Amino acid sequence: MKKKIKTKKYVTLDNVDNGENYRQISEIMTKIGYPMNHSSVRNYVMRVMTKFAIAYTQKIEGASGLNTQDIAKNPLFQDAISEILWMVESDSKLPKKNQILKI
Repeated sequence: MKKKIKTKKYVTLDNVDNGENYRQISEIMTKIGYPMNHSSVRNYVMRVMTKFAIAYTQKIEGASGLNTQDIAKNPLFQDAISEILWMVESDSKLPKKNQILKI
């Protein structure tokens, strides 16, 4: 009898524009002075995603019984968080109302 092997899916950002996978991120981090391997990058990402999942379950009505680890590992959840962070980052680069000079 064959054993079923569970496969874990982790998001990689290499399928989106200008995205990187865990190995590429680890190479970049090592080059800029923070040596790490791809599994360390994955662990950091999962730690942060778990924090987002905990915050999500605390804010969304009816989500308190959900497993935050399962939510954090979900590629769709990770992609949504990635998009939110991208929007926040791009919005922070826009000039604020009080920074615009009137001529």
